[in-house]
Formats: sequence, C-alpha cells, structure tokens
Amino acid sequence: MKQKALLDTNFFIYAIRHKVRVVQELRENFGAEVITISSVIKELERAKERGGELGKEAGLALQMIQKEGIKVILAEKSADDELAKNSKEYLIATNDKALRERIKNLGGRAIYIRKKAFIEEE
Repeated sequence: MKQKALLDTNFFIYAIRHKVRVVQELRENFGAEVITISSVIKELERAKERGGELGKEAGLALQMIQKEGIKVILAEKSADDELAKNSKEYLIATNDKALRERIKNLGGRAIYIRKKAFIEEE
C-alpha cells in the first residue's frame, strides 16, 4: 500500500520560503501520495488575504497545491486536531514542534524540513 503524507500549513509555507521541493521529494524519496486537508486550505487562504510576505507565500502554496494536483480531504476539526487524529494512518508533514510532539505521544509518525533543505522523519 502506498504511503500517504498529510501536509500542514507551516510545512507548505516553510517549503515555499526556503525553496524546498517537498512534493517531489515526498513522492520520489518517500513514495508517498501527497495530500492536505480542507482546514489547511482555509488557513492558507486567510494568510493570503492578510497580505504581506506570509500572504504571498500562502498564495504560492495554494498555487502549488493546484499545480501539483495535491488531493484535499475534508476536515471536521482544526488543522492541528485533524492532523493529530490522522497521525496513525498518515505520515504528517509539519514543522510545528508542539504538533510533532503530540503526534509522537499518540504513536503516530511525523516528518519535517530540517536545515532548510531536508525532509526528515522524527
């Protein structure tokens, strides 16, 4: 069965900011199907509306999601709660240290971007 990676808002932003080709790396090096959740899309849309550098990065992240054909699944809860809830079924991609710790405590798996260049599993 193909591994599935669920991407968090800050993972997209960090990837855009540091020009890390996360979708390609997840697909090629992890053999993962790349997915995100509707609450992440909402967070990116809100950040884009606020403008500034973060808004620009959020807009580029939204373009990446569309261009790369990243599947979006419906979330019933906040992004962090939904990601944590799904951490046993999916590999969670987040640079949020507190969320990674929460996932670890739940027995799930998380990956993050390290040294502005590498994706590493916690």
